[in-house]
Order: sequence, then structure tokens, then C-alpha cells
Amino acid sequence: MKLHFLIISILIFTGCQQNNLETYSSDQYNFNYPNTYSISEDDNVLIIQGEKGRAEIFNADDFDGERLHGYSSSGLEEFEYKFVPKEKLTKEAFTIWLFYMENDEETKGEVEEIYESIEIKGIDRI
Repeated sequence: MKLHFLIISILIFTGCQQNNLETYSSDQYNFNYPNTYSISEDDNVLIIQGEKGRAEIFNADDFDGERLHGYSSSGLEEFEYKFVPKEKLTKEAFTIWLFYMENDEETKGEVEEIYESIEIKGIDRI
């Protein structure tokens, strides 16, 4: 009986998680993101913003040299997570920065799932 309840709970939870995702698609890439996040674009950077974290996607070639985040560490984590990326990752020609508070595993997981779902499109990918 307990096993039956566990299996049903997992199926319901998995189904609910999948329904809470939106899909973003452009000529360059697509990805899934929580429906509680919003998407905007600023200076050749796509921003996927949640309440406590965000992901930024950009092509490094669009910037002269390295893109700067414009903020140096203050030591105050509650403000720093908004301005200093915790992870700087890449997928092909794109750089993805992930922002979240140090000990916020839930938000970290959300933005990492966005990164994991990114699929790069290209002319040779038909």
C-alpha cells in the first residue's frame, strides 16, 4: 500500500512539474523555464528572471572582450546574488550566467535546469 501511494505521488508530482514549465524558442536556441519566471532582453542579453534568481544568455562575440557584470563583491550576499553570477557556463557560442543566493538550493536547481534544457540551433542542425 505504501509503495502504491509513493508511486502515485511521484507520478502526480512529476506531472505537475512538467505543467509548470514554459518553452522559449528563437532562431538560435530554445529552452524550458518555470512559468513563474519572466523573459526580457537587454543589450544582446536574454534574461530569464525569477523572484530569487536568474539566468542570462548571450553570445560573447557581441561584446568587446569579456562582458563585465559591473559589480564587485560587497560581502553582502542578499544583494550580491543579484549582480554577481555564481556560475559562468557555456554551450557552443553562448555564455550562460546563473545568479542565485549561495545557500538557496531550490533557486540554484531552477536556474541550472534552465541551463541543462538549452538546445542550440544552427544551420547544420536540420
